[in-house]
Amino acid sequence: MGTYPELLPGGLSSSNKKRIEDLKKKWRVDVARVPSGSSREMFSSGRKLKVLYLVGDVSPNSRPPCDFLISQNIYPPDPWYEADLVLPSAAFTEVDGTFINGEGRIQRVRKAVNPPGEALPDWEILCRIAQKMGKKGFKEISSMVKGFENFDNPARKPMSLTCEAELVFPQAKSKRTKKEDRKFPFLLNTSVVEHTYRGFPLSAWVDGAAKLFVEGMVEINPEDAKKAKIAEGDQVMVTSVSFEKTWPARITSEQPQGTLHVTLSRGESVGPNPHRVKIRKKNV
Repeated sequence: MGTYPELLPGGLSSSNKKRIEDLKKKWRVDVARVPSGSSREMFSSGRKLKVLYLVGDVSPNSRPPCDFLISQNIYPPDPWYEADLVLPSAAFTEVDGTFINGEGRIQRVRKAVNPPGEALPDWEILCRIAQKMGKKGFKEISSMVKGFENFDNPARKPMSLTCEAELVFPQAKSKRTKKEDRKFPFLLNTSVVEHTYRGFPLSAWVDGAAKLFVEGMVEINPEDAKKAKIAEGDQVMVTSVSFEKTWPARITSEQPQGTLHVTLSRGESVGPNPHRVKIRKKNV
């Protein structure tokens, strides 16, 4: 659908000049390539917007810098969020539609229940706003993205997903020295909570999910933990040249020796991976 800065609708590169010219004619507006980066980076950039319209996403820890904030989600925003306008939308179980799976097959979704209250599907909310702005609807997706033009054909086959561009992910840039490796002998990689829906971690809404999807614990190989005299559940101080964090230890043989891993909690960030760090048991 063109939801990455590097990609246009249909998986074509946003540097594809011919495709951009086609879009300019079709949309009758100028098409500019937006800077790459996640919403998390945008929230922390400090740039102030006139209007920020979040559909199925949330600010990680505070109201983003903007004059007017619109929150469109199936969950109510947190009290500190201070959204100026809240638009209740429907969950995937409450709408009819389509999705594309990993093999490129377009599949139909049938709603199981009606959405509660005044909630509407995201597409309908957007269409109603567009209609109020004097825009007319048309079958845009089917005319722009291969595979949607003849969806009702029962003989449709799987097809590889198009991805012309190389997706950009932030990487830490630092010159390593033997002295630094001795001072910071461990390599820490962090990840964000993967089990989320509409911007919220499932552990916030599903009982038991917090035990299944462990967040905020530093995973250590048993041999490394033994050398550092760290036991399961101990508070561990993890120190780099740019941060110092304390997390409880989770000792697991699945973690390779000399490396650490932490799944960061909502709103937490320590910068791009990887990080050269040292560890010690807190209060020792």
